[in-house]
Amino acid sequence: MNLTITTTSVSESEDEQGFRMYPNPSNGKFIIEHTPGQGNFRPEEIEIFSVIGTKIFSSELIDSKTEITSNLPAGLYMYRLKYSNSLVFTGKLVIQE
Repeated sequence: MNLTITTTSVSESEDEQGFRMYPNPSNGKFIIEHTPGQGNFRPEEIEIFSVIGTKIFSSELIDSKTEITSNLPAGLYMYRLKYSNSLVFTGKLVIQE
């Protein structure tokens, strides 16, 4: 028996705090946005992990809207947004060629 699973889309991430990360899937360039006035915390850092849990990318988030260029190869990744070393939000990121 052969099983093939193909992900064609991952919904844009937005939680009750007003965070968005788009586009997703991405070519390695994406935007993280926090809408002022929604939620108490603006994320200060993004960390991206491989599917086996190795941290492979991190960047400070200076503004409420930050463009990230990761240069990661195509694949599935996990990310987390942090504020003052506390976890704010986690999600999945798909990088396509």
